[in-house]
Amino acid sequence: MTDLHYQLQDNILRAYNADDIEVGHIEFAFDDGVCTILHTITEEAFRGQSVAHHLMQEMMLLVEKRGWKVSPECSYAATYLKRINYPL
Repeated sequence: MTDLHYQLQDNILRAYNADDIEVGHIEFAFDDGVCTILHTITEEAFRGQSVAHHLMQEMMLLVEKRGWKVSPECSYAATYLKRINYPL
């Protein structure tokens, strides 16, 4: 699923498809320059369509743009960061 758009509000990054249906989201906390990724959620009907992967790509663009460091509590986020060789 590549035709996604995103909305950031209240420490939640949400992904929507072309029909404006929420397909997933990332919940995070922010403290002292560190973004802690708490949960990566894909709505059940959209699982297996790389939604979490695309959410993490967008999250990392946000992190880079804002100059934050990342700390994953979410197992998916931790696996993704290892896969892209992000320094933890």
